[in-house]
Amino acid sequence: AEHINSKGLVPAIGMLGRDASVLDKLINESTSREVQGVALFYKMNAAKGRELTEQNIAEVKPLIKRIQKDYGDVHLMLAGGMDRGALADLVGNELFAFENLRVGKQAPEIKGEDVEGVAFKLSDYRGKVVVVDFWGDWGGPCRAMYPHERSLVKRLADEPFALIGVNSDPKPKVVSALERENITWRSFWD
Repeated sequence: AEHINSKGLVPAIGMLGRDASVLDKLINESTSREVQGVALFYKMNAAKGRELTEQNIAEVKPLIKRIQKDYGDVHLMLAGGMDRGALADLVGNELFAFENLRVGKQAPEIKGEDVEGVAFKLSDYRGKVVVVDFWGDWGGPCRAMYPHERSLVKRLADEPFALIGVNSDPKPKVVSALERENITWRSFWD
C-alpha cells in the first residue's frame, strides 16, 4: 500500500498479480501510469491464460485495446532491470497471433529474397501445403533436421507441397550449407 504509486513497484507486479484484487487495486488506485499499465497487462495475462482462445477473447480483447490506447508506451520491466519491451508491442503480438496465426487462418504475407537475391513471397505457394522452417546452420538441432527435410521434400515431390526456409546466417555460410547438405528448397534470406 505504501508503494502503490511508485514506479519501482513495477518489477514486482507479476508476483503480486496472482491476486486479482491486488491488480484491480493497482489499476484503479495508483497514480503511476507504469503501475496501472503493467497491472492491466498482468490482468490481461490472467484472463488469457496460456493463450488467446475463442472462449476468452471477449474478456481479453477490451483489455488489450485499453493497454494499447492508454499504456502502449509503458515498458514491462522485470526484476533485475530486464526490459521486455513496450506494452503495445507485447499485447499487439498476442492479438496479431490470435487473429492471424491459427489453424484455419490464411497465413500473413512474407516477402523477401532468397540467397541468390531473387525476390519471392509466401503467397507464390498458395494452394499448396507449406512448411515454413526457421533454420540456421549454426544450430545443431537445425542441422539434425536436414536429412528429415530432404526426405520430406523427396517424398512429397509430386504433391502440392513446399518447404520454405527462413535463414539469417551470413550469406557465404548459407551458400556453403545449401551445397554441402544438398538443400534444394528455397529459403528467405535476411
